Amino acid sequence: MGALNFVQATVYHHLTNIIKVVLNPKILKYHFE
Repeated sequence: MGALNFVQATVYHHLTNIIKVVLNPKILKYHFE
């Protein structure tokens, strides 16, 4: 159960980061400058 929760938390964390980048392209530019 703990491993499953860890996977879900990791996936959720990556999804939120992806959504932030998609909604704010300036973040993406900042990372690659």
